Amino acid sequence: MKLIYNFYVVLFSSLCFYSCNSGKENVTIKETALALKEKQKRQDSIIDKYLTNGAQKYSYNSPQWQLEIDKGLEVDSTIAYLWQQKAMPLFKQGKYEIGMEFVDKAVLYNRERWQSYRAFIKCVFAKTYREAIIDFEDYKKRFGNIGYVMDHTYDFHIALSYLQLNEFEKAEELFTKDYEKQLAEKGKEWLHPVDLFYFGISKYELGKYDKLLKYLILH
Repeated sequence: MKLIYNFYVVLFSSLCFYSCNSGKENVTIKETALALKEKQKRQDSIIDKYLTNGAQKYSYNSPQWQLEIDKGLEVDSTIAYLWQQKAMPLFKQGKYEIGMEFVDKAVLYNRERWQSYRAFIKCVFAKTYREAIIDFEDYKKRFGNIGYVMDHTYDFHIALSYLQLNEFEKAEELFTKDYEKQLAEKGKEWLHPVDLFYFGISKYELGKYDKLLKYLILH
């Protein structure tokens, strides 16, 4: 009987411990969610003040654009969107090295939102293709390969980078994989003409001229 009694005492204590700790965890989760909500609300007000009603009243090429954004970053330097908006005019001016310093900050504070954008800039504008591949591959490992950046998949941009590096077999392999995936999931009408064009170029570079016609003309 004593053994049975001791068993129930231990069981009751364990259940009580679990229940108490579970309650504490729930409170912590709620507090964290509330803190994040308040932080987002505060950052939205800073963006509204210094970007929407500040920088955006001027040309993005003007000094006032940068000055207004800098004011917002002085209030909160962890707002990723302000760092991206600080970088954007520099990218448009072809000043990629300077702009990349700022977009790196955007990635630091919101990697999921801005890393694929940074990789896109490296691929299409800065033309640092090896860096673009590394950035895209890292993003896929962290967050999955289910999104798009500027109307194209991550694998499209990686394949385009390989094409520009004269690694035509790798480019063709990825273009093929991306083509088949989109065709299966979205259908023929979803295929982007730019995707098909560069897919065709990879065939041309490999001397597969019969396949080239399929992707440049038949679609």
